[in-house]
Amino acid sequence: MRILTWAVAVVALLWSSYWFLGARFARQSIMAAIMHAQNNGAKISYSDLSLTGYPNRFDLSITKPIVANANNKFNYSSNFIQFLSLSYSPWHIIAAFDNAQEITLFGQAFRLESTDAKASLVLSPTQKLALDRLIFVARDLTLKQGGKNLAKMAVLDLGLRARESLLSTPLEHRHQFGLRASDILMPLSKIPAGLAMSLTLTLDRALDQQMTSELANLRGLELETLSLNWNGAVLSAAGRILPDAMGRAQGKINIKLQNWRVFYEMALEQNLIAPKARPNIEGLLNALSKGTNLLELPLLVQDDWVSLGPLPLGRLPDIFAR
Repeated sequence: MRILTWAVAVVALLWSSYWFLGARFARQSIMAAIMHAQNNGAKISYSDLSLTGYPNRFDLSITKPIVANANNKFNYSSNFIQFLSLSYSPWHIIAAFDNAQEITLFGQAFRLESTDAKASLVLSPTQKLALDRLIFVARDLTLKQGGKNLAKMAVLDLGLRARESLLSTPLEHRHQFGLRASDILMPLSKIPAGLAMSLTLTLDRALDQQMTSELANLRGLELETLSLNWNGAVLSAAGRILPDAMGRAQGKINIKLQNWRVFYEMALEQNLIAPKARPNIEGLLNALSKGTNLLELPLLVQDDWVSLGPLPLGRLPDIFAR
């Protein structure tokens, strides 16, 4: 009995030593990563940072975090964020978010509001801490911009996974992105929609701790599937967009509209089509669909310019590095 007691005491002492050393190392690594990012132009601030969770977890709580990369294309802020991990698996992190988050992407500011937003992050156990996979789930989510609702949805589920292959090179890192959203409500309609999408992003480097100071550049986009179901109509799309030698976007996305007249009637109700143009547009759509319920149109991208079938839409922003 005495031997068992001593054994338990020794194990408890060793585990406690491991936890406190691990917590100290984790805090030092976090502060070093923040300083490294700041030295490379990133803007990172917070009002409080604490590490708790003894004996089985490392729980990092950050109050009022603000993160922006060097070129201000990305900015994030909220009242708090928590990162939770088990002591024996520190590379798998669960993140818990505040009910309101402010995000800026490429100059566009958005606000995310939700009742429950969490993420699961798995990093490679290396010095660069490259992303292996990321899953984000939010319920009762509202996306706002400028105080106006852009969309509401009951559930948003998205994921990103590093996907290396035999075709990958040191300058090409492929990541699979997937998204599912249910009961989406847009300002244009009171009828909920469902959305599912899967695409592959090719970047010029891995997503790791250096992304706080410099975002990876996009080198290719392949849309495997996109499906939008709304009011008995289905929009689906697939295709690929790649840069040429000058960094200009080139490609084609094949779009199919099943029961396309549902979308057309919605556009008429919302006055998205000028009255004078309606007869010509309806005649063109009937001709392109050959009088059926299925409309197939190519979204063509040539030298950054986009057209939907015979209709020019405009110029894309610079999505590829020049």
